[in-house]
Amino acid sequence: MSKNHLNKIINYKFLDTGLLKNFKLKFNHFGLYGNIEESIGSNIYGTIINIDKNNLNKLKKIEFMYKIIKVKVNDSKNNIIECLAFKSKVPLMEIGVLPKYQKKVIEGYEENNLPLPKIKKFNYELFKVIINTLGFCFGIYLHFYTKFKLIGVLLFIVDFSMVIDQIFNDTRFYNNFSDKYPKLFFFLYKIIPTFVFAPYIIYNGNELLKYGGIIFLIIDIITLIKYYIENLITNKN
Repeated sequence: MSKNHLNKIINYKFLDTGLLKNFKLKFNHFGLYGNIEESIGSNIYGTIINIDKNNLNKLKKIEFMYKIIKVKVNDSKNNIIECLAFKSKVPLMEIGVLPKYQKKVIEGYEENNLPLPKIKKFNYELFKVIINTLGFCFGIYLHFYTKFKLIGVLLFIVDFSMVIDQIFNDTRFYNNFSDKYPKLFFFLYKIIPTFVFAPYIIYNGNELLKYGGIIFLIIDIITLIKYYIENLITNKN
């Protein structure tokens, strides 16, 4: 991570750059974020920092769904130092990292003159357009072919307006709304769809709608996790 990013989260002392042997760097934590996995013959470059227990506890809270493991790292003078590292509890298939996260990782490597790892960038803008397009199509279906007409109208209005904003306005409307009223935005566009709309459709819908609601719920949960990790953690301090 870049120094600027770390300084926002914890107080720490930089010690040295290091080499972690027989591990491979992967970006498969929830499919998007950094992780280390055992791999004989592979090496990972990184930095060695010193933090106290209070800041370690901060990291434990912030690093969502990671576990801590002990690893032996070679410093720049080839001395072996026992360190703590975070390893994913939920490694998935790598689908590419988010642009903001990629920037922080690249800055961290460049600041310490370390060779850059291979990083596949995830086209999140296209992903949002696809998901929101499916959302307003599902809203049309709910309104015209089911008893959930109000939910269908609301889903169509929200997702269709998001697609228009993404394509023609570079998401400025929703970004400004999110920046000015973060709690209201979170409630309207994250909490209500996930914990009201989707469960209601699953509980009251027929077999086809139950499956649609489950898919809708899974997508919203993934979106919530992404929102939590990318925004709430970054802005925690």
